[in-house]
Amino acid sequence: TVAVNGIINTTESVPVGNTVVDITGTNNVQKMTGTDGLYDMSNLQSGGNYLLRPHKNIEPLNGVNALDIVRLQRHLLFLDLLNTPYKLIAADVNNDKTINALDIVILQRLQLRLIDSFPNNESWRFVPQAYNFTTSNPLTENFPETITYNPINSNMSNQNFFGIKIGDLNGSANPSDLTGNFGDVRGGGDTVKLKIKSNYSL
Repeated sequence: TVAVNGIINTTESVPVGNTVVDITGTNNVQKMTGTDGLYDMSNLQSGGNYLLRPHKNIEPLNGVNALDIVRLQRHLLFLDLLNTPYKLIAADVNNDKTINALDIVILQRLQLRLIDSFPNNESWRFVPQAYNFTTSNPLTENFPETITYNPINSNMSNQNFFGIKIGDLNGSANPSDLTGNFGDVRGGGDTVKLKIKSNYSL
């Protein structure tokens, strides 16, 4: 038999806990990462074909706050572009391969608790850390979210993934989802300025 192991981190190297990791094929194994982000699949049949996939679809409000909406607005206005492929993936909240005003509307509705999940998307997406994006727009790429072994003949270490929290554009998500207190997080030191136009006079 052989084994597969690795770690799931954010792009800031913070471990992502409570992530289900499945390996399916000749035989099936499922593990869940702890707060260290580690997983270890053992007793896999050597010479078998397997598909490795992490998935996590809980607490969509984790890391989603007003600052993310402002950040997305600034990106769409070309004032402060999101500059990594992982942030662009996080900004495409409805997974329609484009970033537009509809993504802002969905984040607003989620914050107001008018919806309780991302349409056509999960709370977290995962990309193998070994993958190198080939274009400036990852949404146009068929980037992998799994690792395939056809076949597997030896132990496979460092099968690592980046975890991407959908809707979190300022890195405020709790990667282990332990507090359950989401939706009202504010980034330390950040200020949001609002202009209100009124037709009334005092």
